[in-house]
Amino acid sequence: MLNILKRRKILSLLFPLIVCGFFVIYPPSANATVLGDFYGTPPDFAPKYSFSNVLPVTWGAAVGDTVNFNVDRSYDAAGRTQLTATLKIVGAHSYFYVEDAYFSSLSAGDQSSFLASLQTLANEFDNVIYPKEIEFFGTMWEPGIDNDSHITILVSKLIDTAGGYFRTDDEYPRTQVPSSNEREMVFINATQIFNFTKVRNFLAHEFQHLITFYQKDKLRNADDEVWLNEARSEYAPTILGYNNTWSGSYLQSRALAFLAKPTDSLTEWTNQTADYAAVILFAHYLADQYSPSILSRSLQRVEGGIASINAALVELNQTDTFSDIVLNWQIANYINSTQAGERYGYKNINLNATNFKVTAPTNSYSLTGSASVNVGLGTKDWAGSWINISGGGSKTLKLGFTPANSSDTYKNAVLLNKNNIYEVRKLNTAQEQKEVLVDGLGGAVANVIFVPIGQVKTTNFTDNEPSRTYNLSMSLIDPAAAAFSVSSVSPKVIYIDGGQTITVNGSGFKSGLTLKVNGTLVSAVFVNSSTFTFAAPKSIIGNACLDITNSDGAIIQNCTLLKYISYSDGTLIRAVDDTKVWIIKGSWRRHIVNPTVLTFYPHLGFSSVRDVEQAEVDAFKLSAWTRVELTQDPVTWRVYEINGDATRHWITCADPDNCASTWLARGGNPDGIYTINEQEMNYYTEGARVFLQ
Repeated sequence: MLNILKRRKILSLLFPLIVCGFFVIYPPSANATVLGDFYGTPPDFAPKYSFSNVLPVTWGAAVGDTVNFNVDRSYDAAGRTQLTATLKIVGAHSYFYVEDAYFSSLSAGDQSSFLASLQTLANEFDNVIYPKEIEFFGTMWEPGIDNDSHITILVSKLIDTAGGYFRTDDEYPRTQVPSSNEREMVFINATQIFNFTKVRNFLAHEFQHLITFYQKDKLRNADDEVWLNEARSEYAPTILGYNNTWSGSYLQSRALAFLAKPTDSLTEWTNQTADYAAVILFAHYLADQYSPSILSRSLQRVEGGIASINAALVELNQTDTFSDIVLNWQIANYINSTQAGERYGYKNINLNATNFKVTAPTNSYSLTGSASVNVGLGTKDWAGSWINISGGGSKTLKLGFTPANSSDTYKNAVLLNKNNIYEVRKLNTAQEQKEVLVDGLGGAVANVIFVPIGQVKTTNFTDNEPSRTYNLSMSLIDPAAAAFSVSSVSPKVIYIDGGQTITVNGSGFKSGLTLKVNGTLVSAVFVNSSTFTFAAPKSIIGNACLDITNSDGAIIQNCTLLKYISYSDGTLIRAVDDTKVWIIKGSWRRHIVNPTVLTFYPHLGFSSVRDVEQAEVDAFKLSAWTRVELTQDPVTWRVYEINGDATRHWITCADPDNCASTWLARGGNPDGIYTINEQEMNYYTEGARVFLQ
């Protein structure tokens, strides 16, 4: 629990970091060579720093020392602002002080048991909590404001609903914050000491806040959003292995709290149980689906909140953004099954569908006959909402979505329940897709779940965020005549940038038909009654919905035949039943000509190769162009073509001044050049040059 009521913001110049032995090294200058036109002048290289920050410890505490501490009255059981405590245990990294009044209230036997339990907690902090959280999140401020590398842990009687708290006040001198204790410290509820399983979670949670102060406030003079700070603290017990067993775990209690109030906003912070439940579930989904390092990378950046997560995603070459992830997460909260797609379920073994899944929709509507339903609904930004639509009698559902405020932004999805296996359709809100058709409601499709995610506000969240309202229209229309249908598309898998010519095959097409792809109106070229073509627009990852309207007004929709894909740079893929492994870079693929190449990169290996359909491999353009990391050495500017026999061929020209334009004219593309390490480049045998005339 972060004490945000007394948060202080002190300019970093008041607490300058002491840097000793500072020096800067710049590399020598060099000139560019062939194909350098694509890169321009080499960038200035960042200076390399070497420094030390060693300060002598000027004082130390001893068991039996008594200190008068300032405390927060809102968490103290007696509403005090000060109390006296005595140092009971000195650990390798910790001082455990116990409130005198509380300790005196215990019987002699309970005092002995209390100290034994406290020693167990001290050992856990020194041997598990401290080293593992430092390794994951980064260092805390050491030796800190008190010039002592030990962390003060004050154990006193708190209100029943508080396991502990952390105050930023204590990190500042009393000349600036009179209530400061002038030490790195956290506060733990004395009534929880006998419950080791609980209290270690509380201490792990508060220690993360202490690390965050140094990493964010002190080092980067930056603020973070409360919800994200709390998300990291809530994830800390999992880092330490405390949630490995589900029954009775911290994670289980939070998951049950989430299910009790699943519509709580992720980013609004009222300091209620539902807030903690939302952030811990999101943190686990984010870490397991994308990378645990997003939590630490976002901490170690000057940006805060959503912006820091998006920056961390870019660092990891992830194509999804925060808004994509929240939509995927809310879908996973409802269906929790990867049958619909790998992003739509939790990977944590304890967060399986048996243990965790939202079962009750937010609202439910049943449609019959020709009546239409129009409702006004509301949701808060980044909150879950699941609207159930059933009935239909195998007719086509026409679902319309209109924000009350036209400037409000949403990301929406429709979940089609087909015999308890879901098909996920995402609306292309970037293209203002506000209508979707679902064939066979009440037949092949048992029911539909509409998932809207408001994403208007992206920073400076408070404890009272506004609701966003929208109109949802639902009606049934007769399905199109059987003669009007779509049977196939070619190609059936394309890269998200679009541009490819798609051929659509079917029956009953009429001249003058119109086409929307994920809500985007595109020009369709009528060929005959069974064929038309179109140029694929840029779109989002996933199946694309083709809305085809014939010139006679008949409408059909198909959301299964055409698929947009994208993989993170560095992803390894292989077609099913094929041995060739390809590495992805944007819209390009490069053949890994020998398994030995993978050994040159610690993060790569056959265990990470993804088996995909051949159509997905074919969706990426073929490249064999490579170069090493750009330096001032002219040799590093060379671009090589790698052949299947593990030979490399330098691409050069008779006219070096026009080599780039010559290469482009021959089909070259700088976006397809892969940067590889020296070890891989040296693995290839030098072959004849590719000499462009």
